[in-house]
Amino acid sequence: MSNIHADNSSSSGASTRAEASEHAARDERASHERTDSARLSRVRALADLLDTKYGVPGTPIRFGFDAILGIVPVVGDTATLLIGLYPVLEALRSRARKRTIARMLANLGIDWLLGLVPFLDLALDVAFKANTRNLRLLEHDLERGR
Repeated sequence: MSNIHADNSSSSGASTRAEASEHAARDERASHERTDSARLSRVRALADLLDTKYGVPGTPIRFGFDAILGIVPVVGDTATLLIGLYPVLEALRSRARKRTIARMLANLGIDWLLGLVPFLDLALDVAFKANTRNLRLLEHDLERGR
């Protein structure tokens, strides 16, 4: 009779360990989702600040500090490039796919190069919103669940 009791308690112990493991995995997924949500919130706020914070009245044209700082040749665009690396860091922290990170870096590089074009740089900065594009890339990557 004591053998039967021992068998029941060991299977009950295994069941309890499995439930605890499943619960821990569920908690970890929820923690990652909260962390990813907080990261996206910060990246979204930065993209808005750099790309779409202000508008030209009576038009659908939106711009942000990327275009404003881009008025200062090379220095302004380099400053916004460095600031734009923050979402890439968040993508790395969230373990985004290498392809997503490469595309985010390419967007920043294109934005920086467009900012070097004399006289057209402001219009190109307003038209090519690298930070908003990077936000969309990161959102898509996190939605896919990698």
